[in-house]
Amino acid sequence: MEVLGRDPRAEATRVAVGTGTSRLVGLVPDTLITEGRRLTGGHGHQTLYEWIAAHARAIETTLRALREGRRVASPLNRIRLERE
Repeated sequence: MEVLGRDPRAEATRVAVGTGTSRLVGLVPDTLITEGRRLTGGHGHQTLYEWIAAHARAIETTLRALREGRRVASPLNRIRLERE
């Protein structure tokens, strides 16, 4: 899982999985990450990276399911594929 940075327009963090033709880039909404957490007080980036690391497998599974057109259960159904 590679964190590509925040997309302020989408109010999400861009992440990527895979390489080459199997590379998928997705948008993980800020609201999904911040539910029950605060990304303030100077710890926002650390909290964000920790949350993504803890959920990396689920995020990757979600991105692959979206690419294949399968449904994703809530709350991960808010993650979106980004078209590069």
